[in-house]
Amino acid sequence: MREVFEEIGWYRKERISAPIIISLAKGIEASLHQVPRVITPTRIISHATGVTIEKIFFVGGPNIASEIYSKGYANARICGAKKWRKPLTKFLRKPHFIVWDNCDLITHKAMGGLKNVYAIGAGMIVALTNESAMSKSVYFAHCTSEMILITHLLAEGPEKISGPLLADTYVTLLKGRNAWYGTLEMGFSIKGKGTIQVSFVILPLVLDMNLTME
Repeated sequence: MREVFEEIGWYRKERISAPIIISLAKGIEASLHQVPRVITPTRIISHATGVTIEKIFFVGGPNIASEIYSKGYANARICGAKKWRKPLTKFLRKPHFIVWDNCDLITHKAMGGLKNVYAIGAGMIVALTNESAMSKSVYFAHCTSEMILITHLLAEGPEKISGPLLADTYVTLLKGRNAWYGTLEMGFSIKGKGTIQVSFVILPLVLDMNLTME
């Protein structure tokens, strides 16, 4: 990701003004260099391109890409600085694609990555319990409890785990690509369904230290 945006950064310097960048990248990167911290994709983009964080935004679900493509009804949320967030919300909104706006970049990017890990576990639950509704509900309850814990570790004023954030987790567990991998023994690739998406790993060592959120 850094290499790609460093190259983009060279072309960005030819512009008179800095562009607005909308990113779909979720998750966090854990780093122990200098001080323990986690780095979000928007911060990586800012470092690589020189564009200020106020002009970099994140767009996430709840949605499924294939259903958006077929113009099925979908929701999304755009997160970032207030100045451009409202105009971008109006620009992206379509009759079949409703967009909310939110200021909490950290919570939505971190949980947007973590839900992909949960989806693999959801697939395991489906395979092991013959799609037991009770087992899936218990698993979902544990996922949301852990999301609340991790969110409060990462953000000073985290958003409540509700609304689009919770719905994004739910739709990924139901039909997200990663849920398919939890049902397989053959590995991490399914012909016609793409490559596994595990966006990040929370290191136990990091959780025991004072984190500096970038």
